[in-house]
Parts: sequence; C-alpha cells; structure tokens
Amino acid sequence: MTTLEVSVSDRATAFVAGVQHFNNYGEELVEVRAITDDELAVCEDNRFIAPDGEEWDRFDLLLRTHRVVVLLGDAGTGRHTAALRQLLDCSPREALHELEPTWARPQRRLLPPAKVGHGYVLDLSNATEEPAEEFGKGLRSWVRESEAFLVVLVTGRVWAGPWTQHLQHVLVPLPSPDARDLVERQLDAFGLDDRVHLLDEEPLAKIFDSSPRAEDAARLAEIIRKSTSLKAEDIADEYSGWETWLEKKFPRPLGTRTLLWSAALCDGGRTLSILQMSEALRVKLGENRGPAAVLADTITSKRLEEAHIVRRGDRAYLAPNHHGLAVAARRHLWDEFQLYRQLLTEWSVQQAAELPPDDAARVIDSLLDLALHFRDGEIIKRLRRVLLANNRSFLAQALSNAAIDPRFGPYIRARLYTWLTNNPPQQLVELVAEVCGGVFGEKAPAMALVRLQRAALKTKDVDNEILAKAFTSLAGKHRQIVFDTVIGGWLDKPATERAGIVAVMGLASTDDGITALCGPHGADISDPRDRFGLVATFRRALEREDTREAAGRVLGTWKGVAARRLLPEDLVIEVLGASLAPTLEDNIMQRYLENGVLDVTTFWGKVLVKAAQYLAQ
Repeated sequence: MTTLEVSVSDRATAFVAGVQHFNNYGEELVEVRAITDDELAVCEDNRFIAPDGEEWDRFDLLLRTHRVVVLLGDAGTGRHTAALRQLLDCSPREALHELEPTWARPQRRLLPPAKVGHGYVLDLSNATEEPAEEFGKGLRSWVRESEAFLVVLVTGRVWAGPWTQHLQHVLVPLPSPDARDLVERQLDAFGLDDRVHLLDEEPLAKIFDSSPRAEDAARLAEIIRKSTSLKAEDIADEYSGWETWLEKKFPRPLGTRTLLWSAALCDGGRTLSILQMSEALRVKLGENRGPAAVLADTITSKRLEEAHIVRRGDRAYLAPNHHGLAVAARRHLWDEFQLYRQLLTEWSVQQAAELPPDDAARVIDSLLDLALHFRDGEIIKRLRRVLLANNRSFLAQALSNAAIDPRFGPYIRARLYTWLTNNPPQQLVELVAEVCGGVFGEKAPAMALVRLQRAALKTKDVDNEILAKAFTSLAGKHRQIVFDTVIGGWLDKPATERAGIVAVMGLASTDDGITALCGPHGADISDPRDRFGLVATFRRALEREDTREAAGRVLGTWKGVAARRLLPEDLVIEVLGASLAPTLEDNIMQRYLENGVLDVTTFWGKVLVKAAQYLAQ
C-alpha cells in the first residue's frame, strides 16, 4: 500500500492515544479521547478508595448486566475516577475513552460508533439544554449494538425530563469516598507516609469534619505533598484559599492592592512588569498618576513590601513562603469584585498584549485559570480579540499549550472548534490553524486535524500560507496519521473534499510538505500507480471552481521544485502533465505558455506535451 493510497485503519502506533473517531453534524461534534495514564493512575489499588455503602457493588453489577450506568452526583465527588475504576474491570486499559461533545443538546445521532468491548465515559454535567427525549433509549441501544460499556455522569440539574425514563433502572447515586482515607492513601502512594500524622492535627482534622469532596481531598493531598513548611496551619490556610490571610493581611491602600493583584496575575515575572501593571490599573480606575504623583509616592521597595511581594534579582513573587497564595488572591479579586469583572478583564488582557512575552505568558495562564474556574467566557473572547489584532502568533502559542493542558484542554479544544461556526473571519481561521500546527498538533494530532479540517472548509484563502504551514508541521511529525485522515478520509467525502484539497495543496506548496507527499526525491511516487492519488487530487482541485485558481498557482510553482532538484524534473513533468491533461482546453493553461507561444523545448512546453499525451490515452 502506498502513501497516497492509504485507508483508515486502527494500527497501534506511538500516537494511538490520539487516534479517534467522531461524528460531525454541521456545527456539532463528539470526539473520542483516549484516557491518559495520569487519569488511570488514581484508579490503582494503592490510591483508589471506594465510596461507602451498597451502591458501589450495585454499580459493578449494573455495568456488567446492562453495559450502561448513570452516575448521579455533583462535580468533584470522584465520579470520573469511580467510572474509570469500574470500567477497568470490563475493558483493557488501552480501550478506555472519554466522549468530549461540543453539542448544545445531547442527541443519540451525534454519538460516534463504539467499539466492541471498549469502555466510554460521557459527562453530561455541563449540557446547556435538556437531552432529546429519545436520548436515554438511544444510549441503551448504542452500547447494546456495539457490546461496549458506558458510564454517564450527571448532576441533579441534568437528571430531569423525559429522557431519563429509560435509564432509571441503571441510576446509581454515588457519594464521595471518605476524605481522610483518600488523603492517607494518596500520601502513601507518593511515598510520604511520614506526613500522615499531619492529618490528625486540629487544622486538618477540622477540614475532614466538613466532609470534603473527593476532588478537594485530592487537592489537599497535593498541597501536603508540595508543602515545604510541613505546618498543619499553613496547609489548612492554602487549602481554604488563604481566606484567613486575605481577611487579616489584605492591604488597605489602593496602590498596594493593585500591586498585590498584579503580582497575583504575573507571579514570578519582572518587577518592572508588575509595577507597570499596577500603574495601568490605577490609571484605569481614575487615579491621577502623572509624573508628580508617581515621584511623590512611597518608594518602590516599601510599597512592594507592604504588598507582601519579595524580589529576587529582577523578579518578583507574591509571598513565596505562602504556596498557592497567588492563585487564591486573583480568584479572590474576581469573586469579591464581580461588578467590575469587565474592567478587570480589559485591564489584564491589555497587559498581556503589552508585557514582554514571558511575563505576558504568565498573565495569560492566570487568565485561563480564571476563565475556567469561573466559567467566564468573556475572558477568552477578549484575549482572542485583543491579541488576535496585536500578536496572533503569541496568542496561538499560548492556546496551543493550553489545548493540551489537563486543566484547560477540554475547554480550549471546544472553543477552537466552535470559533469556526458559521462564517468566521479569515483571521480567526488562521488563528485556529496556527494553534493546530503548534504543540497541540504535535501532542494530539487527531484532535488538531479535526479542527484543521474545519479551518480548511471555512478558509476564504484556499492556498493560505498559515494553513499550509500547519498541515506541513503535522505531516512532518505524524505523516501517517495525516495521510490516513486526509487521503483516506476527507477526499473521499463530498462534504469534506474541499478540506482534503486545501490540505494537499498546502503540502504541495512547501518543500517539507512535498517531501511528505512524495517521499525523499520522489521515491514514494516513482511508480505511476503510486502517484495516482496525488494526481487525482490535483485534478479535483483544478476541476472545482472554488479551488481552481489556487491550485493553478500552486502547480505553477512546481517548476521551481524541479529546478531545486527536490524532485527529478522528469517526475515533475509526469505529475504535472497527468494533472493538467483534463484542462488543456481551459484558459488556465494560458498561464504556462511563454509569451503566449508553445515552445516544446521549455519546461512548461514539455509539461503540455505530456498533458496532451495523457489526454490522448
């Protein structure tokens, strides 16, 4: 099987965790993401704590009997980990998946095909609309037809309406496991059993008396693991979001507060950046910060000290001996002053556009944390709007890293897809393409290709340089996945043919892309049968009205491919002749005549002769 004739398969490769199937109906999508090793690590015997009560055993029985179970509980109660633990008893580790939807209303027809014996988790907790009435019945048929296993996560808000009637018998209310036991088990797994004694000290014992959720217990274990002071009071303060500290030590003067908030958003950044952020906020709040006011202010070292900021060289840190205070302080700012979130968002995003790149990256990471924690979509919208106009590449790099981050990934991946809804501006298409061509594409090529397909379908500029660069970048790192997806998928379907043409044209426009398409020095297309797929794609591009001119421009550059000896000249002439044969009577051929005259001794003359020979066959 040649590169250009490849079909979609399920080969086990180094990137199998990224290979997925999805159903795409218009603007809605359900992706299949492989469960990661980190997610499975917490399911191991030495870390997992089962919830108390009979429901746990009932969960196991129902899953084996009916293949589908609905777990009812609030987010953070350990539902996801519990689901994976039970699925591990039914399916191999490598056969566990998360269904990641972007739908507004859950519907059976949007679910991708399930695989025999595989296990799936579907979280409906964030559904914005009530599932369709037939959805519950559809979930049962989905697992029955495929002999797969499915655990559906719901909250009390979602578990309502007609769709639930077919799933009542497989509903399992699941409480959180005992928090103290969970923390102790986690510490043992970390090899920190010498810290278990801290759990019985009064500050932490009070936390356990409040019956924290599994998510909070896991966070407490992580705080203890990272603690350097090993003081129960400090650990409890960090766990509570430094509430006591913020109540007692939060500065009163506005200038000192703005310094603290700036440090919370840019912790570890340059002192000069934090001072700049503080001044910008004071001006935005209406203060007179002219030269006289600034020069008459308290000296910088004193103001930084009052804001609990410590300088190390040219860098500044917010109370570095209080781990997690920066996160707590910025969340406190967003929560305490909700009426002024728009102003705070405008200020912080503008700083991200003006600061040096490494400090801007700190601010963007902080803003993404706030956007996710408070489900504040306005932060992402403004980041996109401001940085898209000023520094698209920097924004693309930040979003590409965020798309694979365990905290932000699902949220950012969903935004990248929905941004291309309807008729997006070309700038936005290019942003998504650049994101997919970065570390996101390197680490999760299948997910990146889903969004690149959408960008290729929506682009107004068919031979767009940024799209070409993105496809070339992915092909350079994941050649087979790209070809399986593009050649074996997009080009075979009318709805996605344009995306396949854009991808191949993009690859054909760069030296690295041509090497990926044709192999070193054309080794992969030396035989006519091996170049059939490439020629057929070029022909389709020349036949379509919306891609014809762009394809003509791309193929017109291939004379240089031969001149640079990237491919042998006779091979280039063969490919171009075969591709251009059907268009001999088209005006597009006029561009290849030299001064309007056909000279068969020139490069393009030889191509046209070859095209005529193909036409006569």
